[in-house]
Amino acid sequence: MLLLLMLIPFGTDNNTGNKSWLHFPGFPVNIQPAEICKMTYIVIMASVMSSHQNRISHPVSVMHMVFHLGLLVGLNMVLSGDAGVSLIFVFIFIGMAFAGGVSLWWFALAIGGIAAMFPILWQFLGQYQRNRILILFDPKVDPQGINERYHSKINLQSLTGGGLTGQGLFNGNRTQSGALFAQHTDYIFSSMGEEIGFIGCVCIMLAELAIIARCVYVGVRCQDYMRRLVCYGAASALMFQLMINVGMCIGVMPVIGLTLPLISYGGSSVVTIFMMLGLVSGAYARPSSLSHERYVQPYRG
Repeated sequence: MLLLLMLIPFGTDNNTGNKSWLHFPGFPVNIQPAEICKMTYIVIMASVMSSHQNRISHPVSVMHMVFHLGLLVGLNMVLSGDAGVSLIFVFIFIGMAFAGGVSLWWFALAIGGIAAMFPILWQFLGQYQRNRILILFDPKVDPQGINERYHSKINLQSLTGGGLTGQGLFNGNRTQSGALFAQHTDYIFSSMGEEIGFIGCVCIMLAELAIIARCVYVGVRCQDYMRRLVCYGAASALMFQLMINVGMCIGVMPVIGLTLPLISYGGSSVVTIFMMLGLVSGAYARPSSLSHERYVQPYRG
């Protein structure tokens, strides 16, 4: 995983300002190492937490988990500058730690620490990053709607322009004219709202939530601690991406560039999600550990 992240400085930015993609000569697609690291991180965290299962809230155990998180997030931020993917790692960590039984006192301590350090962390943000956050609370940051509010304004106009049933697939005015930026990746939900309408968006949301709920169900069903955590980690990653992507399009979340799971264009993201769902499927097929079995038997449900 660390070797993948170390390749980031040699990557390209795809006109996004973040060196998050690797391009290999003669290879027709770009690869985003941080996306692949999501699945690896889930497995590593599940393994680390499993090794500390009987003392999961002990300070040494918590520091061990935080070290892995800090190392990964820090490297990704320094090498690529991609805050969006880094926040996914944080949310995965929170979801797995909560589901794994870490004491709520640690969460309260973390919230207090972040609140105390927020003024310092704020100084490390670029001006454009600050504006993306401030615009959610104060429209006066961009009163004309031509800078930070521009994309949010177009997103809302596209999302609401489809009405109940939409303007028709491949017939959206702003989508087809190119006025909607990143319509196949970050803002695909706005494009769907314009073309398939409110009903279509609700169906997509329900399908996404059904996948997440299934991951949680498999995790609850698992008797093995590590496999349970893998399922919760996958559910956390998918839920965070869904919340942020939809939130960006309706103007309640800052723009940090995350794809809509299994919908947005992006090979690295889609392949990684399929791999995570494959791990969940494996946990469903083998909900308990095989270490004490004399031979492998198929699970009959």
